[in-house]
Amino acid sequence: MTNVQKAVDALGEEFDTVHIFVTKHEGSINATFAGGRHCGSCYTRYGQIREWLITVDEQTRRDAPIGDKTTGEPPV
Repeated sequence: MTNVQKAVDALGEEFDTVHIFVTKHEGSINATFAGGRHCGSCYTRYGQIREWLITVDEQTRRDAPIGDKTTGEPPV
């Protein structure tokens, strides 16, 4: 995570807020670890992340193929 913190520190010199999410799969124990580092206002970061999630969710709903509404089956 040292490299991630260095990236946050460098970006934080230019930007008001920074939030980096990372994941790493450890095959030897078949687990995925998640973490992250950040700087700046927690309210600003929260708002930015929330806006991104809403936008992606709306795009996914709009772009997803519509299945059979009577059975719920996905399209073929």
